[in-house]
Amino acid sequence: MRRIFVLQVATIVLLLSCQKTEVSVTNLNDNKITVIGHGGMGIAHNYPMNSYPSIMRAITMGANGVEIDVQMTKDGVFVAYHDYEMSERSTAKGQIYDQNWKQISSAKYLNPVYTDYPVMRLDSLISGIPDHQKIIIILDCKNFNPDTSGYYLDTFTDNLINLIDQFELGENIYIEFKRTDIIETMQSKRDDLKIFFYGDDFNVAIETALKYDLPGITMSVHLLSADQVRTAHSLGIMVSVLNTHTRARNREAIEMNVDFIQTDMLRYLINLLKDSPHSNL
Repeated sequence: MRRIFVLQVATIVLLLSCQKTEVSVTNLNDNKITVIGHGGMGIAHNYPMNSYPSIMRAITMGANGVEIDVQMTKDGVFVAYHDYEMSERSTAKGQIYDQNWKQISSAKYLNPVYTDYPVMRLDSLISGIPDHQKIIIILDCKNFNPDTSGYYLDTFTDNLINLIDQFELGENIYIEFKRTDIIETMQSKRDDLKIFFYGDDFNVAIETALKYDLPGITMSVHLLSADQVRTAHSLGIMVSVLNTHTRARNREAIEMNVDFIQTDMLRYLINLLKDSPHSNL
């Protein structure tokens, strides 16, 4: 259920170039910016996105949490993997939704070269995170499977709910969906879970969040403006951003007053915010 937050004003000191610049932060996240490692350490790090080392490095570096991409195999196993085609980043081929877990269980990431990082089941990944209930986990559900049948919708949502309950993640988990049919199915079973609509168009994202009473939206930072973030906040809708793979985009996200930054430059963003009492670090 979406909750309306009281807006207050806080100040974050940013180290821009060689000077400190004060930026007033007004958002729905207790006027604090939550730092999330995108796939762990981000798209350009030596550790592959969604791999265990990438997730753990982000956590030990001090991120508030991590974003993990999620896909489901034909036999209902959740896999932490980003791309539509497995050959994009791994030794496997084809689409995850078209194969059973056994067919792809030996897949390794292609890069970095001379490494041996496996593509992991989501349950195995989470079970390996110490104190996983103390960090924020954002699941970006990649529902590439075109199936819209009731069987698929029930299988995906039931399995996801079971995983959330298994690891007792209800309080610290956020779930991102692009498909409204899955949102509807999930809400019919659990209306207490924090679901964000992942969109490419601000107006559509806001309309969807209002229609389904969602607490937030997720969008690429370059598709948003500060005015749009203010509009979302005025409607009680939080904003999470991604594609912050440059220093300028991370600074821009802070200046927009967003609530969550899924950063690809984790060390840089932590250094910007670590001395501020108004960050969540």
